[in-house]
Amino acid sequence: MSDITRFARGQVPPNWVRAPTDGNAVRFRHRDVGVHLEAIEVGDAAEMPGSGRSHRWQLQCRQSAGEAMSVKPILRVSAKEEAVCVLYDWMELINATVESVDSDAGIPFGELTERLGAHEPPQDARTDARVAEL
Repeated sequence: MSDITRFARGQVPPNWVRAPTDGNAVRFRHRDVGVHLEAIEVGDAAEMPGSGRSHRWQLQCRQSAGEAMSVKPILRVSAKEEAVCVLYDWMELINATVESVDSDAGIPFGELTERLGAHEPPQDARTDARVAEL
């Protein structure tokens, strides 16, 4: 079953829930590690060099601890469907990462965002729009 079909049916990978959003964003929250993955439609949909496409969806990772919040933009894609495919792929990657580390130590936010940034998007969501910082 495709990620788009799973999304439309409200199905998410284990340990994840769909989180409330404002507007046309898509957001998921991991139940245990306090991480949010989100796709936000941005107003500065500039055409990415060499791609011929505008990339309106910014994918980012967010983590909250008390009143402190860290947000790291990681990737831009052109369509909501692409964004959903990448988010589902990232949720599976985070699940695998959580299972492979000492549960008491957790995963540092910087390390997690580095893993997401280095991870190749799924074939149906490939893009040349990786961003280091926005």
